[in-house]
Amino acid sequence: MPFQYEVDFLPVGYQSLDGEGRIIHVNRLWLETLGYNIDAVRGRSFGDFLVDGDRALFASRFPKFKEIGMIRDVRFRMKHGDGSIVNISFDGRIERDKDGRFLRTHCLMRDITEQTRLQAELKSSEEKYRLVVENSGQSIVIVQDGRIRYANSTIRDDTGYSPEDIVGRHFTSFLPEDRREESQRSYELFITGNLLQDRPPFEVIAKDGQRLMFTNKGVAIDWYGRPAVICFMTNVTEKIEMHKAHKESEEKYRTIFENAPLGIFRSTPDGRFIEVNPVLAEMLGYDSPESVLESVKDIGKQIYVRTEKRASIVEKNIENGSITQVENWYRKKDGSLFLGNLTLKTIKDNDGEILYLEGLVEDITERKMAENIIKRSEENMRGLMNASTDMIALLDVEGKIISANRAAMVKGLEEGDYISRNDNRWIRFLDVIENAEEITFEDTEGDTNLWHSLYPIVIEGKVEKIAWITRDITERFNTLRLVEKSLKEKDILLQEVHHRVKNNLQIISSLINLQASHIDDPRFKGFFVQSSNRIRAIALVHDKLYHSEDISCIYMDTYIKDLLRSMSNIGGLDISNIDLRIDAESVPVDIETAIPCGLILNELFSNSVKYAFEGRERGTIQIDFWEDEGLLHLSFEDDGRGFEGEPLEKDSLGLRIVKMVSEQLDARVNVSGKHGVRWDFVFSRGG
Repeated sequence: MPFQYEVDFLPVGYQSLDGEGRIIHVNRLWLETLGYNIDAVRGRSFGDFLVDGDRALFASRFPKFKEIGMIRDVRFRMKHGDGSIVNISFDGRIERDKDGRFLRTHCLMRDITEQTRLQAELKSSEEKYRLVVENSGQSIVIVQDGRIRYANSTIRDDTGYSPEDIVGRHFTSFLPEDRREESQRSYELFITGNLLQDRPPFEVIAKDGQRLMFTNKGVAIDWYGRPAVICFMTNVTEKIEMHKAHKESEEKYRTIFENAPLGIFRSTPDGRFIEVNPVLAEMLGYDSPESVLESVKDIGKQIYVRTEKRASIVEKNIENGSITQVENWYRKKDGSLFLGNLTLKTIKDNDGEILYLEGLVEDITERKMAENIIKRSEENMRGLMNASTDMIALLDVEGKIISANRAAMVKGLEEGDYISRNDNRWIRFLDVIENAEEITFEDTEGDTNLWHSLYPIVIEGKVEKIAWITRDITERFNTLRLVEKSLKEKDILLQEVHHRVKNNLQIISSLINLQASHIDDPRFKGFFVQSSNRIRAIALVHDKLYHSEDISCIYMDTYIKDLLRSMSNIGGLDISNIDLRIDAESVPVDIETAIPCGLILNELFSNSVKYAFEGRERGTIQIDFWEDEGLLHLSFEDDGRGFEGEPLEKDSLGLRIVKMVSEQLDARVNVSGKHGVRWDFVFSRGG
């Protein structure tokens, strides 16, 4: 059969099936491909040579094949004679008779086992590649002609854009505007091989507008027959921020390290300094941190007073991770000692290995000395408090007794007790808290008189505690009453003395006036009148003291006015043509000051009235008395004719009296007589 001969030598496999799907004929290459001989296959169903899963597929497709009349690349998995599987692709058509009835099939076969294996491997490789690209942790994009052609899903995690959002857009649209032109030039240079692959981190604008920092590793590739760049982009925003934060932290640490008021150091566990700050160098008596590092080779032997103490501190620190507030004596470069407060911490790496020890040292020598002084002071104060017969207690602002001395405890006051809130003392207590001012008051308990002092202890503008001192003043109170009674009796007696002296002086003055009335010579009669006025000036002082509530002093304003009024009314002086001006402060003075001042005014006033205004219708006399910075000032001035020479050197009884009593007062005297007369006397109390 010529047709059969031809198909036997075809370069591809051939098979022909009848209408039931039984094999009519196969060629030599078919048999070689599947490992059978012609007798083993002729007349058998084609389905017998298919794997189980493909038999049903053949049964469903074969009727359609007969109906359509043609098949193309229909694939089946067929059993090889050695039991292996062979992948076969069939192309075929149906042969019909002249009436269109089915006669047989004619199919050509190709062994596609290797092709199928390669396709499977390619698919697997592509899947692995896809998994690697999608799960690389990097944003991967492919840029061609400046536009993004591919983006993996990581781009969404990094920027908020999905791959669909960015594919087809120009890559520069995701960059800051001021960087787009430069980035375009860099891309063009890279495509042509004229730009290095590694570039510094650059900014990308995320979907939410945030600016992110990326590094990029670009590789030139062929993408569907045209040049492109695959970009492996790593989001380093957090890393840069962490680096920035770390740098800032290091700068802060360095600032603290260099400027802290504490000694700071790093050392090895075996006792060598790695780093010390200037404060610690100064504590140890060295000029600089460098000199400490150069000189101190063994901290335990050179710095610690007790060498073994460092070993125990380091051991405890390593065991616990840190130690705090350890007091220890240290030795300076010159051999002197200081007391330090040590805080130490062990610094380890991620594997738990010790890197170094980090510590702080505070020089507490002066503070410790101060604490000891305070402690001794408190002990002394406690001793003094207990030795005091006064009741002394320290209370908080709630009225709770914090501490009390022995005298207070004897009276029943115990630490932890509260003072009563139902009496007047509680109101005083609240006043101290509100006003932050000391209050003293007296009250009684039965027949006992008590004196209280409440003193606020203010800390930072707030009353924190109150010291309450109570003293039994019954005996003093009784003594004071006796003293007051005695003083009152003496005051009455002194008043009576002043009254009798005044009366006697007035009798003497009256006798002098009586005698003067029998003298016809005006000159001699004037002597008697002047003497009477002098006695009256003295008597007026005693009269003032007699009528004063305080018999130890009189007030100069009323005394001066009463004295001058007495001289004009009784002393025979006519002052009707005189403008008398008195400006005297109400200054209290004793009798030793008042009498000399009265005698001075008596002489000066009498002299001015008699002689200063002769030949004039009117005149003015100004008298001032005041106190300034502890000194008393008496000023007498008239606008009369004045005088020539030094008045205190004149041979006049009145002026000699002025000079004498001025010396008695120990007064500085200044006299001017050019335009009227002005006398100024300056003296202290009591002369």
